[in-house]
Amino acid sequence: MLVSLAACAAFVQLSVLDAEQRDWLEGYFSTSLVNLGDHPLQALVGSAFVPGDRPWPEMAAVAFAVTAAADRFGGPGTMSIIAMGHIGGTVVSEGVLGLRILGGQEPVSLIRLEDVGSSYLLVSALTAVVAWGVRTPVRVLAACVLLAAMPRLLDGLTAWGVPAMGHVVAMVSGVLLGRVPRCPGRATTVSTPLSTVPDRPKST
Repeated sequence: MLVSLAACAAFVQLSVLDAEQRDWLEGYFSTSLVNLGDHPLQALVGSAFVPGDRPWPEMAAVAFAVTAAADRFGGPGTMSIIAMGHIGGTVVSEGVLGLRILGGQEPVSLIRLEDVGSSYLLVSALTAVVAWGVRTPVRVLAACVLLAAMPRLLDGLTAWGVPAMGHVVAMVSGVLLGRVPRCPGRATTVSTPLSTVPDRPKST
């Protein structure tokens, strides 16, 4: 359902809205320091549904990652992984940026730095599948997607770039949280051989 909502949101924004309307959406839902201070909930939730500069490849990767994670961890487990990856990546990266601005290491203008897209939740889901998946072909495919995107994901990390820091946090979050939830298996009953059932004591 999450993938369907994101796909519909991306389609509407790219096919229906004009450039000015898309710019307004990106500005309002961006997880910038200004927006996080003014309307944090809307920015945190909405930013994941605003497509980045490569919307359709990203949506395809998200569809695969979320489906693979749901198969392994179940719906609630997957939601916890991607939610914490997105929120954790945003809060930590923007928090570090804020500290660097206060310390004079970054210009004040970066409080309005735009950061939108679903890459944080994508990275957390992929990392969890690679680390804790049980289907080898799925784990290999997830690893290939993650490795192919790694240069772009970590671009700017040495310069404390916000997206790069967020991606690292999302990866760590995926590894840690992927160890906790488990996909609830189908209930099974184990029959006990009659020969192992102790005789009922006879009344005297």
